[in-house]
Amino acid sequence: MRYTFGTILGAVLFALASHVSAQDATLDQAKEIMARRDAAAAYALLKPLEDKRAGEPEFDYLLGIAALDAGRGTEAVFALERVLAVNPKHPHARAEIARAYYLLGEVETSRREFETVKTQPIPAEASATIQKFLDAIAQIQASTRTVVLGYVEGAIGHDTNVNSGTAATTTPAIPGFNPGVISPNAREQSDGFAGLAAGVSVRHPLSASTALVANIDGTQRLNFSKHDFDQGTISAGAGIETGSASNKYALGLQANKLYFDYRDYRDSLGLVGQWQHQVSAAGIVSVFLQHAQLRYSGQSFRNTDRTLGGLAYAHAFGGERAPVAYASAYFGEEDERDSTRPEQGHRLTGVRVGGQLNVTPKIAAFAHASYEERDYGGPFAAAFGFPQSRLDKQTDLRIGVNYTPVKSWIITPQLAYTDNRSNVSLTDFDRVQAFVTVRREFR
Repeated sequence: MRYTFGTILGAVLFALASHVSAQDATLDQAKEIMARRDAAAAYALLKPLEDKRAGEPEFDYLLGIAALDAGRGTEAVFALERVLAVNPKHPHARAEIARAYYLLGEVETSRREFETVKTQPIPAEASATIQKFLDAIAQIQASTRTVVLGYVEGAIGHDTNVNSGTAATTTPAIPGFNPGVISPNAREQSDGFAGLAAGVSVRHPLSASTALVANIDGTQRLNFSKHDFDQGTISAGAGIETGSASNKYALGLQANKLYFDYRDYRDSLGLVGQWQHQVSAAGIVSVFLQHAQLRYSGQSFRNTDRTLGGLAYAHAFGGERAPVAYASAYFGEEDERDSTRPEQGHRLTGVRVGGQLNVTPKIAAFAHASYEERDYGGPFAAAFGFPQSRLDKQTDLRIGVNYTPVKSWIITPQLAYTDNRSNVSLTDFDRVQAFVTVRREFR
């Protein structure tokens, strides 16, 4: 840690700060030594002058980073505190004192200092390095104390197809059947919408390698006029995580309740398991398996048991933009509970890809794409002119940016597109959603 992104952060901030001073032979010599990364020699040059020059911000700054890189964390804190006493908004000194607190094991103080620095204008590379420190601190804290995280979120936007309805107006002409007019409620309907969401998660360590986890979330989407399609969810989960930094295992119970127009629509209850392996310093591969019971209120003929498994990979790249990319592939099946209704079950396969990169210290752009095929097990609805088995091919695209104006607030404008190509006109549809979410996170 100390000689990886900590060294990078110090080098970046030192290079930015070193050109702003007046000429000073001793300090110029110290800078040259620091540029050669000989912190011990720079410390030996500056330390004898401390009694005379303490209180000069540039001297204290150089002494502080020299002491820090020479392994004298406590002395570094004293020197950098003198800089901040004169200039509390000195971002380089605050970042270095945060690094010093980290190396001294005072991770909570370090976290607060790093988060203060991130609210100030700093280079994207330094911001990305600070985020790595914050991620490491989060892992340390998560392994030693109970962590409670929460959020509330609001959204507003427009949806071209709130009910995922078809653009067709009549059923197709099929020999032996008369085309029928499709109900207006089954055809695509456009509307504006607002959304609310909130949730809380808890992680309680049992040991350095094992922890209990739990979460509960609720969402509600309210259409401006098409209230029959207002949708809400309540989700909860609980489980256990164990393993090392390179191999982590998780097993949990998940429950979900889906509402339409504030009435029960579907309940889901199941198990999920995951193995996560650190294949390199920047790459993680995951294998996951899920099984759930899906039960529909008042429509028991639709009940299924869903099993899904897959493989995922995520990679964090270095550099100024600190991009992250991920990909996954999965396959599964929904088995119908009613053997006389094979059209309710289907096999599915899918892939997902996406990523994110930092545009500025406060703005990150992201993109996501997925494709899924669902092959159903029997005639869709022969009595209504659909004797063929249903086959859906769905593509989803999403782009947007996360803007963090201040700590714990995230504003996310985004655009989402869904195209479900089906051989049954009633389930063939496309959909565009444009919306903005505002999220407040708590910890």
